[in-house]
Amino acid sequence: MDSVNCKLAFSLGPSKVFSSWDESIRKNWHGIRIPPSFGQKDNRRKTPIWSPPKPGWIKLNFDGASRGNPGPSGIGYVIRDHTGAILGEMAKPIPPDTNNIAEFKALQLGLRDCINHGFNNILVEGDSEIAINAIKRKITPNWRLRGILESIVASLDTIDNYEAKHIYREANSEADALSKLAAQGSYLHGWDQEYLSVFHSDHCN
Repeated sequence: MDSVNCKLAFSLGPSKVFSSWDESIRKNWHGIRIPPSFGQKDNRRKTPIWSPPKPGWIKLNFDGASRGNPGPSGIGYVIRDHTGAILGEMAKPIPPDTNNIAEFKALQLGLRDCINHGFNNILVEGDSEIAINAIKRKITPNWRLRGILESIVASLDTIDNYEAKHIYREANSEADALSKLAAQGSYLHGWDQEYLSVFHSDHCN
């Protein structure tokens, strides 16, 4: 190491210098820039994206909407396989009610649709923490939701495997859009029948 740069030169007063390296930093201090994020944790939430289920499983994304809460309401759900292919979807208006009722009914009807088409491994996903927590705990304190939840739990008891997962709205965008269309009075219900036969021949035999 350069002995000159390491030599300490002491002096008194505001012009005190410790080394040539320290003196260089002192002279150029105002030109030194520390990155704003240095030493700070990035708390920004990354934009969630939809992810596929495991092979042999299907994913039910559901949502409900109420214009007014309570007000004109609708349900929406979309069903996909592990490749992301859409097997079925629905947008259906329901009588005026609250967001929570619409969410639970979307889950109830979507699950029933999955089971009616022969699916036994179902991953349920929605942006309603109330609905997802109710599935996991199999109980809700809301008496109006209790009857719908009992129907949902009864349906889940008829299949081999299921999982329930809460997601943010960004990863539930299609079900969200369908429910809002339904709340405006639009109706859509469709299944890819050809794809259904292929899926069941590959995974259900």
